[in-house]
Amino acid sequence: MSAVPALLEEDAHMIPAPLMQLVEVYAADGRVTPDEVAKLRASLFPDGVVSRAEADALFALSDRVADDDQHWRQVFAEAIADHLIDAGEPRGHVSEEGAGWLESRIAADGQLKRGTELEVVLKVLERAESAPAHLAKLARDYVSRSVLTQDDIIGGNLNRVPGQIKACEVALIHRVLHASAACGGVWVTREEAEWLFCLDEATVGFDHDQAWQDVFVKGLLNHLFAPAPNALHDRDASLKRAEWLNETAAPNAGRSWARTFAGGLSGFVNHVVQPNAIDAMTDHYAGRVEAAVAAEAFDLAEATFVSVRVRKDGSRSPNEQALLAAIKDAQAA
Repeated sequence: MSAVPALLEEDAHMIPAPLMQLVEVYAADGRVTPDEVAKLRASLFPDGVVSRAEADALFALSDRVADDDQHWRQVFAEAIADHLIDAGEPRGHVSEEGAGWLESRIAADGQLKRGTELEVVLKVLERAESAPAHLAKLARDYVSRSVLTQDDIIGGNLNRVPGQIKACEVALIHRVLHASAACGGVWVTREEAEWLFCLDEATVGFDHDQAWQDVFVKGLLNHLFAPAPNALHDRDASLKRAEWLNETAAPNAGRSWARTFAGGLSGFVNHVVQPNAIDAMTDHYAGRVEAAVAAEAFDLAEATFVSVRVRKDGSRSPNEQALLAAIKDAQAA
């Protein structure tokens, strides 16, 4: 068995001594067994809350143990996701500070080659209501590296051929596209659409899993014809709603009446004729329906985007031909 990596000096300064002692115990043999996972959970975060110090301790342990145990990988990813999602403000949204911390921990060794780290990023994107866009880009870069290089980031796929998209790579691409925090829903963004085209261009000529073409075509059709994500789901909108709720949770009757009659008679008239809650809700959903109908139309900008991308390398790949046929069928329908 290879030697256990030395403790990073920065970890020794960031993590309290009792936690570091636990890391030393569990990292001694270079693995975290399924039996040790339950003990680790009880030792590190018995209160069910993962603090920053405990999250740092988990990363220190992850850096020093094998990367091929799926049980440990899932437990580690869930714990880090819990920390970032519960620590965000408002809860459920990953802050810029939290995303920066995660990226700094992943890149602490100067390389991105561990499936455990990829699982953490994907788990955060799948579970959070929103997260900074650069986390989604990090996930896409990770998966591109898994597809295009010899690095066995996924684990257990040592006979893979760089550039060949097999079932395990298709599953990762699918996870990235459907990670809710990456795009505010299951809507495929322009960045993700560009990524799909780039993957296709870089892997033309390889014998891929048939599911790759299905994911490519459906992902781009989603981008071209599905409505955009609801802006109410993003972090800034949630913060504003939280501020409004905090302000109105304990209403001040005097202030409320003062606002109503501010500006004399004309002010009173302007206030009372404002749309009520039901009218406002009706208008909101009518606007959403109108936006959805507009999004389903294949407009000039989208047609230009597809045309430029398909012509970029001077030829049409099988995936691009299948996409053009699917667009034609969608327009006819």
